[in-house]
Amino acid sequence: MNTYLGKHELLRYLLQFVVLVLFLSAIALRVVYKVYFVVFGTDLQKTQYFERDFVVVMFCLIMVQMYYVIRKERNMRNFGIRRRQVMQERLIQEKQVIAELHLAIEEQRLRYENELADIRGRKQRLRACHDQLTINEKRIKACLREATDQIEVMIGVANEWVRIPQVAYFHLKEGSARSKLVDVKLLDGREGTVDMDSLVKLEKRWPYLLFRAGRGLLIQHLAIKDQYKDNGEYIVELYGVHSERHKLAAEVYEKLLKIKDDWREVIPG
Repeated sequence: MNTYLGKHELLRYLLQFVVLVLFLSAIALRVVYKVYFVVFGTDLQKTQYFERDFVVVMFCLIMVQMYYVIRKERNMRNFGIRRRQVMQERLIQEKQVIAELHLAIEEQRLRYENELADIRGRKQRLRACHDQLTINEKRIKACLREATDQIEVMIGVANEWVRIPQVAYFHLKEGSARSKLVDVKLLDGREGTVDMDSLVKLEKRWPYLLFRAGRGLLIQHLAIKDQYKDNGEYIVELYGVHSERHKLAAEVYEKLLKIKDDWREVIPG
């Protein structure tokens, strides 16, 4: 109905005129007569025209004033209610915005903390890798220095300088300790002696290339061709013309495997 009257203004004006001017005015007049009769005990319909019209006009003015007072109060109350609703809606929106901002800030903080933790972890890993690379570099340099070292070997009646990688192993024969000489076997099959009174000194001088394989045996790492188990025995096979095989104790065999794994980490492949 409201939509229909909103589209037809002429019909709405006519309806308002009929309701306000004819119907409500008749009701207002009857109310004035009734109130005046109840309050003053006088029937205005039986009084003179001037007195009756004056009372009606004044009463209408009072009603109009009361109407505007009531309307103003109602408008103020509606305005206050609407204003509170708008303020509450704005407050709710602001709270939502603040909550979203807090959530975004918290997510950003967590993201930055995760990134910072990741950067710290990468930094620690890089530092650890750097330290390990430094250790590996020192180890490789020391190994290369040992690989370029030479030792004088007495082969028969002649002395010959040979590099450590040419040695298969150092060992002690029976009676070598009394003569303060250490026997040596070269990869080309020749044997000789070196002017050292113990294997310990050799091991301390070349710790990266020599490996203690037993009480009287120092094997040169680069001379090892393979190591394996054969019928419950731990075997190490060497390069050289004779491809010698030596039996090792279980703990010595495992230690040699660990050294090989360590070198694989330093030099992959």
